[in-house]
Amino acid sequence: MLDPTWSSAARSAWHRRALDGLGSADVVFTDPDNGLCSLVRKPKLHKYALVTELADYARRQQSLVAYHHADRSAKAETQALRRLGELARGVDQVPVGAVIARRGSCRFFLVTAADRHKKLLSGALNTFADRWAPHTKLVSTRGF
Repeated sequence: MLDPTWSSAARSAWHRRALDGLGSADVVFTDPDNGLCSLVRKPKLHKYALVTELADYARRQQSLVAYHHADRSAKAETQALRRLGELARGVDQVPVGAVIARRGSCRFFLVTAADRHKKLLSGALNTFADRWAPHTKLVSTRGF
C-alpha cells in the first residue's frame, strides 16, 4: 500500500518493487482507492494509480485491469469509455472493454490488452458480462 507521507522518491521505489514482484504476471490488476490519475501533482496522490506507472507494465506486454470510481461528470457509460480510452492511449494498449458495476457506488473495471491477450480477454469479458448481467454492464470500445 502507498503511504500518504511518502515522497515522490519513496513512491518510485515502491513502484520499482511492484514491477519486480509482478514481472511474471500476464495481467496486472490495480485497485487504488479512487482510480486512475494522469497528474503527478494531485492532492491525495496515494489514492490513485498513475497512468505513467501502468505504462511500465504495458511496455512489458502485460495486460491491465484498472479499478476506477465514477463521478458525476457524465453518464456512467460515457465516463467508462472516456476513462478506458485515456488509459489505453496512456499505456499504448488496445482497449478491450469497461465493466460498469453499480452495486453500491458506481465503479469501473477498465481492461486493456497486450496484443497476445486481446482475444482471450475479450472473450473472458463477454462471458463475465453474460453471467453477471443483472449487476454489471460491459461497454463496447468501438470507435477507438
